[in-house]
Amino acid sequence: PNRTVAVSGVDVSFAVEFIPVDGRADALCTVTKRGSDVLSDIEWGHNGTIIQPIPNRIIIDTDLVIGESELEIDSVVLSDAGTYSCQATFNGKFVIASATLRIATALVTAAEEQDFLEGDIANLTCYEDLNEIATLTGRVEAGDEDYGVYRIPNVERSDGGFYKCEGSYPFERISVIIQLFVISFPEILTPPLINFEVMKGDNLTLECETASQRPPEYIWSFEGEELSNTSNVTVGEVTGQLNVTNVTFLDAGTYNCFAENNFGNDTQSSTVIVAG
Repeated sequence: PNRTVAVSGVDVSFAVEFIPVDGRADALCTVTKRGSDVLSDIEWGHNGTIIQPIPNRIIIDTDLVIGESELEIDSVVLSDAGTYSCQATFNGKFVIASATLRIATALVTAAEEQDFLEGDIANLTCYEDLNEIATLTGRVEAGDEDYGVYRIPNVERSDGGFYKCEGSYPFERISVIIQLFVISFPEILTPPLINFEVMKGDNLTLECETASQRPPEYIWSFEGEELSNTSNVTVGEVTGQLNVTNVTFLDAGTYNCFAENNFGNDTQSSTVIVAG
């Protein structure tokens, strides 16, 4: 709706109350002439300073016969916000009306990644700069929506994923995506191999998949001795995968995967037999 102020025969209104940055602001000043009053001038002001036309930026179109003046501001910037006055001159006397232009600098922000410990209360938080209520939507139905905070009590690993925080404004809807990581000890999911047989000269691959959303540190050992990368051994410190090429009888034995993060650790052993 228009925001209009009427004072002593002069009305000022902006076509839109909120104008986004780089948008266009249009204002209309309508003068009502009374009796024998003669309208001699219409002058625009901004925060107490007279507005001067600027080509392709600020356009003023005034018609003293009908008593109207249009103000157009293209590519508005933050400094264009404020109070705009329209001063009409009748027989040497001044009548002024004013209206306020608000520049909408809407922005919804949030940490793109937010970590919570399994079992805690997860408060996904986003912020916006117009003090509007930002609503959150996500694939978890439980929780509260309250001023940009989305609460998930007793957060579980399955709650991890992507959430959208959306701010609704008079001129548009702005959103930001948040990724929730549920941090827990790295439980190893890959089942152990018992007496796994591999032929001499073949390649051996052992997996160590964990349920942790944040990759843990992996350490592989063989017969109690920590393994490191060699010409035929590749230790996946990030993936948790162990590769041994061109196995020999010396590669038979017990392999242990140790996964650890800041919240705990897990371990698993597999036994390998080399045939040939």
